[in-house]
Amino acid sequence: MLKCFDFCLKENKVKVDDVYKGIVSSLHIMDMMDTPKRYEVAKVIINHLIEKEFISEEVLKKKLSEVPSGLNLD
Repeated sequence: MLKCFDFCLKENKVKVDDVYKGIVSSLHIMDMMDTPKRYEVAKVIINHLIEKEFISEEVLKKKLSEVPSGLNLD
């Protein structure tokens, strides 16, 4: 799955904002379904995006403050 993110972002098939919005939307759906480990999965994806420098941690924290997701990066 992470390789798919890499390819799509490198080829400009999707924007980082779209990936982030998808993660937040998925978290809301998983919250309603009480899916276990939902935040761990989101953190893996987000940390991968930061590591590959598709998004900076500062930008991500700003986005997290704009849209309540229940996700804490710490």
